[in-house]
Parts: sequence; C-alpha cells; structure tokens
Amino acid sequence: MTIDPAEAGTMLRDVDGTERRTREFLAYTRAGDYLIVWGVLWMIGYVASDYTAARTNDMWIALNVIGVVASTVITFRRRRGLETDVARALLVRPILAVAALMGFGVLWIVLAKFGVREQAAFWPTFCGTLLFVVGLWVGRTLSIGAAIIVALTLAGYFWSGVWLDLWLAIFGGGSLILGGLWLRR
Repeated sequence: MTIDPAEAGTMLRDVDGTERRTREFLAYTRAGDYLIVWGVLWMIGYVASDYTAARTNDMWIALNVIGVVASTVITFRRRRGLETDVARALLVRPILAVAALMGFGVLWIVLAKFGVREQAAFWPTFCGTLLFVVGLWVGRTLSIGAAIIVALTLAGYFWSGVWLDLWLAIFGGGSLILGGLWLRR
C-alpha cells in the first residue's frame, strides 16, 4: 500500500488538527474549574462590599487567600502522582504566578492612589486582560470570554452608578462561573 505525498500531507494535517483540539479541550477543562472558584469568590466579594464597607480590604484579602488555596488544591489534585523533581517544581509555578500578579496589582493600586470605584473595576479588567493573553495561546474561546468580562466591567464602571458592586458581582463573577461551566462541558 503506497500513499502519495498529497495524501500523506492531508493525513498529517488531520493529526495535527486533532492534537491541537485535544490540547485546547484539556486546557479549557482545567481553566473551567479555576474560573468557577474565582467567579464564586468575586460574587461573594462584590456583594459583601456594600455591607462590609469598613472591612472591605480585610474581606478581599481573606477571599483572595481562599482563592489561592482553592486554586492550589485544584492544581495539586491534577498533578497527584507526579514524582519527578520537574513535576514538583511545576506545582510551585501557579502559586508564584498568582502571588506575583496580585503583588503587581496591589503595587499599582497603591502607587496610582486608586479610589474605591477604580479598585473595584481594576481587578476584573486586569484579570480579564491576563485571561485574554492566555487565550491567545490556549484557545480563542478563552480570549473572547475575557474580552467580554473586560467590556462588561467597563460598561458597569461608566454606567452602573452606585450599583457597580452589584453589577460586578452579577456580570463579573457570573460571567466567570458561566464561562467555567461552559468550558468544562
């Protein structure tokens, strides 16, 4: 049985396409769990911000710690059974990445002297931009979802008035949860 070069090229492109779609599917499934966790925390945080004005910073710190712990648990569960030094080193990367990104965000909130409203809109746009960039490598669905979150956040910032926290809870946290559920399907 002989295969001509054109047929071989077609078969290789099919294999490459299947491999790309499989990687995309696995990445979406993994991302979905993280989006759901952070979406729930965003909803809680933005709804509670209206009721805990004096303790808002403490509440957000606690929610972020919970989010980092939950994300770490998700990561460790996925990588359970990896025994090599390289595999163990890979477990530390997500934790360091989240810590570095949060540190960067806090640094600029302090340096730029953001007001409460600006802080509320900063984090969803910051995280949405990061998700957009990740989506450029992982898959366009993630980038599209991230762009929607940024657009909804900006719409809320400019047009929701005193309802910004509720807007961000519903459209920011809700978008993350729905996006996470959709990616896991």
